[in-house]
Amino acid sequence: MSYAVSDRKDNELRIDHQVTGLRAALHSKWVVTTVETPLGSWSHFCFLYSYLTGQWRVYRDGVLRAHGALPLSESPLLGHGVYILGQEQDQLGGGFQRDQSYSGEITQLNLWATELANHTIKRVCACSEDVEGSALGWSVMEWRLSGQARTLTRLLPQLCASAPRAFVYFPHRYPINQALHLCQDEAAMAWWTPKSDGMYPYGTKPWTLGSDLCNMDAGHTVNLTLSVCGSGMFTCRSGSCIGLHQRCDLKVDCPDKSDEVQCTLVDILPGYSVNIPPPPLAGESQLSVYFIINILSFPSIATEDLTFVSTMDITMQWKDTRLRYLNLKEDRTLNVVSDEYVSKIWTPQVFFSNAKGNVFTNLDKGSRVECIQEGKPVAGGPDLPEEVSMFAGSENSVQVSQLYSVTYNCDFNLLMFPFDAQACALTFRLVSASAAYLTLVPGHANYSGQINLVEYAIGRLSISSFKDGGFSSVAVQVRFARRYGFYLLTLYIPTILLIFIAYATFFFNPDDFNSRITVCLTALLVLASLYTQTSGSLPKTSYFKLVDVWLFFSIVMMFIIVLLQTLIDFYHQKMFDDNSRVVQYFRKMYTSYCKIMQKFTEENKLTNELSDKDSTPKAKSNGIQIEVKSLEICRSKSRTRSCVSGGGPEAADTDGVESEAARRIPVYGRAVRRIDWTTNQDVNMRLMEKSRVLIPAIFIIFNCTYWGAALGYVNTIDD
Repeated sequence: MSYAVSDRKDNELRIDHQVTGLRAALHSKWVVTTVETPLGSWSHFCFLYSYLTGQWRVYRDGVLRAHGALPLSESPLLGHGVYILGQEQDQLGGGFQRDQSYSGEITQLNLWATELANHTIKRVCACSEDVEGSALGWSVMEWRLSGQARTLTRLLPQLCASAPRAFVYFPHRYPINQALHLCQDEAAMAWWTPKSDGMYPYGTKPWTLGSDLCNMDAGHTVNLTLSVCGSGMFTCRSGSCIGLHQRCDLKVDCPDKSDEVQCTLVDILPGYSVNIPPPPLAGESQLSVYFIINILSFPSIATEDLTFVSTMDITMQWKDTRLRYLNLKEDRTLNVVSDEYVSKIWTPQVFFSNAKGNVFTNLDKGSRVECIQEGKPVAGGPDLPEEVSMFAGSENSVQVSQLYSVTYNCDFNLLMFPFDAQACALTFRLVSASAAYLTLVPGHANYSGQINLVEYAIGRLSISSFKDGGFSSVAVQVRFARRYGFYLLTLYIPTILLIFIAYATFFFNPDDFNSRITVCLTALLVLASLYTQTSGSLPKTSYFKLVDVWLFFSIVMMFIIVLLQTLIDFYHQKMFDDNSRVVQYFRKMYTSYCKIMQKFTEENKLTNELSDKDSTPKAKSNGIQIEVKSLEICRSKSRTRSCVSGGGPEAADTDGVESEAARRIPVYGRAVRRIDWTTNQDVNMRLMEKSRVLIPAIFIIFNCTYWGAALGYVNTIDD
């Protein structure tokens, strides 16, 4: 509604009912509000302006909707201008533009020279009072019609009715004379009824079909979208536009939040069967299912039970040409298929062949099914209720991943224990269909856990494919290299030290046989205990392990040392020589017997007779006669006098010089050390000297062979 008084003053009084809100101008000074003009129903507007204060107010349907103030005017509105309804004047009485035209109905347009009271405004709005304007009266003013404008006669109560008017939308632009028949309800293709006042049919709304269309019966309700959005845009249900890439991105962009509603990623075509595998791609004879495994950890590796536990993330990927995908994103985390659609699409089933129990892949809680954007999108057709980007199933993949914790059997080869390495396999068999239809293609195998475990170090992983019973299978080889540092510290080094301790007895006092043999036997007992303890913690095998060879060799070395110590002490002596230990033993027994007899004689007063008696007694032991010429008991206050047989000059007093016998008398359990061992006739010093060289030679030769084989095998493991 435009009032102009000249070409320069074309906005002296102007009111625009725009989509964004009502706007008014006085003397080209604008009032901008957000008061909307509802479509399809009558609305009462009242604009009040005070010339003295500059205050203005806007009422709609009798309710104050906006208010404010304009700068004071220098003069009131001038008369003798041109007032036009339905167009905006760019010059006096003309300068019209097509996009500034008004489409609608206007009635009861009145202007007053004074400000109306609030109760008067409400009564006029309620159609209970019909008041003509003092400056411009609607019914008394003569209006000149131009263009397609025409007049209608309506009853006053109809102006206050709240029932909306019907809107007709045409699929194409028609002249009015060709489209009139579509305005009748019986000829309508579809209709929509707003739920409340102020709602418009723009955006996506449920429409009821008025006739049979698109294989749907009349009366069927279907979502239709009326949109002014361009290509690559998404129409919200309210009619506003956002970028299509903002659809289902977990962020609300539409005012009505409709961009995050019904985020369906998969479009299942008719005739789809979840039990039938997808057909192979063009140029292929089988459908390829790519297999990817990421092992997270090995919580348990039980050598005794020949088992290990693996925690792993298994991913399978394939293409299904029977599916279409909607609005895929480059960020794969936004392409997760809902549980509702997961159960409606085909997924491969894999059997864990060498696991304990019957273990299959599953889609239980924790599984993740994603669509991977690989191809280019295509805009959805007009048969869809909303704008979508469509991706072909032949160009884009489906991926399913799940976390598993499975116990596997493994045939551990402990021949080189503890320098062994075990090669264990995790086998997977695709059982959804035979290898003639489906093939399991090995992708990549990765281990992302800790390399050095308690007992083993994880080596490289390898993956390969093979056929197992007519089904396509994949094997993942894992290498467990045993960490042998523990066994070096607790087994090998202690046994070496025990052998060194036993070997050190060759440097003990040769006359002190008891100390030498005691140390050797003690070391042998400790080694036997260590062998028993180690053998009990290892799995029982029918073959010798490398550690068994070491322990057996250590025991044999101990036995050889004990045997040599025995031979050193006894092998050189002649058993029945005068200086042999056997003769000395019987001689001591006879001496003790003589002492007893002497004491007995003294008690019977026969001491003199026995002293003068110079007889030569003989004793038999085991058929051997030992001749004793005389017995002399020698006493000395300060030292011991040697007593020898014969009683003649050989029995000389050796005061100040210790005899050979005195130097060999044990003192507090320890033998007196000789000055020169080469004159020792009681032990085989030559054998002892040879043993000091023989034992290290045997030990060095064995260790070179043993550790050469062990370290060579370890290097093979590392390679």
